[in-house]
Amino acid sequence: MSLVLAGYDFMVVDDNAFIRTLVKNLLRSHGAYEVRQAEDGTEAWRILSDHPSDVVLCDLEMAPMDGIEFTRRVRTGDPPKEAAGHPHQPNPATPIIMLTSYSEIAKVKAATEAGIDAYVVKPIVPNVLLDRIQRVIEKRGVPRREKA
Repeated sequence: MSLVLAGYDFMVVDDNAFIRTLVKNLLRSHGAYEVRQAEDGTEAWRILSDHPSDVVLCDLEMAPMDGIEFTRRVRTGDPPKEAAGHPHQPNPATPIIMLTSYSEIAKVKAATEAGIDAYVVKPIVPNVLLDRIQRVIEKRGVPRREKA
């Protein structure tokens, strides 16, 4: 696979620091410009509100805000109470790829109904994740950013 991520910024949301680092390193090794990280949906909301990303990679199971609630809030523009009054909010069209150890139909359906663009089951297989990212970028027509 010859996916080049140069020109794209990412947000990795996972309560597991090892997974965040693993995904960040994978993205950077394929040329990603910026890879921001958050431990949960609430932190991700705050960061994403001030620093838009081209693609969000988000875990399903986190506390206090899990990936499904985070996705739903991004899509609807409904800030968490901890971010009420924040002057900005995430772009509701930001592509979101769910990363999770759960593959049950009910979890996939709930994530899809919340508005995810793709679903990747852990353990993360680099080529599978990169393929999903490429498909989402192409499907959504995410433009590359020009860095100064």
